[in-house]
Amino acid sequence: MSSTRIFRNWGAAICLTVAASSGCSHMQQYVVNPFSDPIKEREMRYSFAQVTERDGNMHKAEKAYRELVEEKPKNADYRHRLGVVLVRQGKLDEGVEMLSKARDLKKDDVSLLNDLGYAQVLKGEFDAAEATLREALAVEAKNERTINNLALAVGYAGRTQEAYELFRQVQSESSARSNLAYVHSQRGDLASAVREYDRALSKDPTNRSAAEALVQLTEIQRDTDLPATPSRDVQLVSGRRDLGARLPSDEGVEKSPATALQRQHADLVELLGELEPAPAAAINSTPAYEWTSME
Repeated sequence: MSSTRIFRNWGAAICLTVAASSGCSHMQQYVVNPFSDPIKEREMRYSFAQVTERDGNMHKAEKAYRELVEEKPKNADYRHRLGVVLVRQGKLDEGVEMLSKARDLKKDDVSLLNDLGYAQVLKGEFDAAEATLREALAVEAKNERTINNLALAVGYAGRTQEAYELFRQVQSESSARSNLAYVHSQRGDLASAVREYDRALSKDPTNRSAAEALVQLTEIQRDTDLPATPSRDVQLVSGRRDLGARLPSDEGVEKSPATALQRQHADLVELLGELEPAPAAAINSTPAYEWTSME
């Protein structure tokens, strides 16, 4: 092979074309030149890894971030993103460890502290999560993400009144009650969850997430023969009747708890038919959390 051809092969730019975001028609082109500054080349690979993560390819993003961490183990940003990707894949132990190492390198980064705190919540380390999130509050006292995450941590630890007060700092009463109800449901206290979802709907009858959650919970109660706790405080949007209240034709007829629960369930299903669809089901997923920006 001639020296001219070798030079051409080495001098050729390597083009990587990736979508800037999922479902987007605009494309962004990254050009890596073998003779370029290695620092710039590494940052270009980091940008490519971020786009891969944003597009949902966690396995590929993990591989890219691992290579960067191996090259620059003291770079907190590389460790931060790798930790998030690991947690999102369910690798909680390694993810929390990676985020903790990133925190050691960059102690006052609120975004990093939030992601670490939330990962610790997912892992069930509620005391550690609270400590981490209070570190974040010491840096930025009114950060809504931090306050929400702290509410989850103390709520799961059993301090539900404190959790409600924290949720209430940054949410409407209906939303705060819904999130508190979710905490109760995850702790196995279905009666308290039903009560709080009832309260959420009494404050905002259009809160579809709370209505969907009540449907799910009443189905669980009905299927497991748990005691019914129908509420008379939640008004249907049309004003037809309160949840758990008797129809006029039922006056004077004593109803069993099971029958009351069936009526409550039917009322909730009827209510759902009148509300706009919610973006996500209520009790099958945690209160919405978005991992911090990759910018």
